[in-house]
Amino acid sequence: ITPDDLDHEYLITDGNIFHGSMMLDQLFGARPLPELANYRTPVRNYYLCGSGTHPGGGVMGANGHNAAKAILADATGTAAPVRTSTGAGGRKAPWQQRVVGGLMSTRPGRWVGYRAARQPALRRVTAYAARVR
Repeated sequence: ITPDDLDHEYLITDGNIFHGSMMLDQLFGARPLPELANYRTPVRNYYLCGSGTHPGGGVMGANGHNAAKAILADATGTAAPVRTSTGAGGRKAPWQQRVVGGLMSTRPGRWVGYRAARQPALRRVTAYAARVR
């Protein structure tokens, strides 16, 4: 099976079983993208879950569990305010998102980011850089 087969037969984006890259620009609070990282969509009562959402495709059931928590919070009125990449009043995205987004938008940046994220000694640094406040 080729990536094209996966894309056409199973509707798996670009043949990626995780429905998106597992790179810093699409991890944690930016998966699948910052505006949809809380499992909610602009369409009322339409939620995302699956390997394209946090924590990715390698964690069985966690995506659905997290989406269910968002649904229950919305249904009971206990949902926290939704944060997007630009805050209220059009504020800039947190510096981590701007730096990581700029870095990960280039091929060399993705190469460096991938290698940095895989280094045990840099885990705290990459976790901090990927954090969304």
